[in-house]
Amino acid sequence: MIANALRSTLGDALWRHSLRRHRSNMGWRQAPQYERYLARCRANFQGDLPDIGDLDQAVREFQQQGVTSFRTPETIAIAEGIRRKLEEREQSGQGAWGARTTESDDDTYVGDLWQDFPEVHDLLKGPLCAFLSHYYRCPPKFYYGLCYRSLRRSDRPSGSQLWHSDSGPGICTNVMVYLSDVGPDDGPLQVLPWDDSLPMFLRQRAIMRQRLRDAGERLDKLAQREILCSYYEEAIESGPKERVRTMTGPIGTVVPFFNNSLHRGGFPQAGHTRRALVLHCYPSHLPTDWSIYDKEGLKKRGSYPHDPSEPF
Repeated sequence: MIANALRSTLGDALWRHSLRRHRSNMGWRQAPQYERYLARCRANFQGDLPDIGDLDQAVREFQQQGVTSFRTPETIAIAEGIRRKLEEREQSGQGAWGARTTESDDDTYVGDLWQDFPEVHDLLKGPLCAFLSHYYRCPPKFYYGLCYRSLRRSDRPSGSQLWHSDSGPGICTNVMVYLSDVGPDDGPLQVLPWDDSLPMFLRQRAIMRQRLRDAGERLDKLAQREILCSYYEEAIESGPKERVRTMTGPIGTVVPFFNNSLHRGGFPQAGHTRRALVLHCYPSHLPTDWSIYDKEGLKKRGSYPHDPSEPF
């Protein structure tokens, strides 16, 4: 009993240290390698960063809060182009949407984003590359990209529609791009800034141990996740609720946010739909190799790269 208590105390201390230092709840064994890789990327980079244009304020806000948004004439044209092609596929009977994801009621695009939408090239090589390059202070690379359609199909949210963290590397930047106007009824992304998410993570392990003991039975992963999401919901409602960022915006709005910040979205009101791109982005120690996406597209190959230096 004493040995178990000591192990829990030590484990919790290492967990908290890793959270504060690496901005990740992957744990102290895994999280540091990604920070080391970012340092390597910055040390390797030579030359000039791309022109930031009017995005410097968005970069500063992102550095401070872990969430921001921007919209430019270029992102509007890109999103409008993708929207038109999606609508053409829907109306022609080709079919744009496949099976729902296991995480929520979202539909996923069935094609290849990179091959089907040259606009995605323009986004990644243009405004998003500029934003990420100035944030990382080195070139970016893109682990995967997905396109979702969110509809109201159930009475209560589930999966990614509930408060959660993606629990990936602290250097991962999630980016959502709205392909439709997203107002309060359209299931907008909501993000709790990192400085407000962190205290909840620091308390999480001890609280979850107690709640699982209180449950009095062995629970599967889905039941455990429901308990964790309930903890987040209660903690936000009783604490920093007013600091939640609700990221509404018209088509072409780009929303970068920290992978590990608490977030939720995609639960629209009845009769409303949200279409969006989602990208997971990383720093690169080499110039961005666009030929990789020409060959492999942006398909999802896992939740995160186990070796951040691998080519993708």
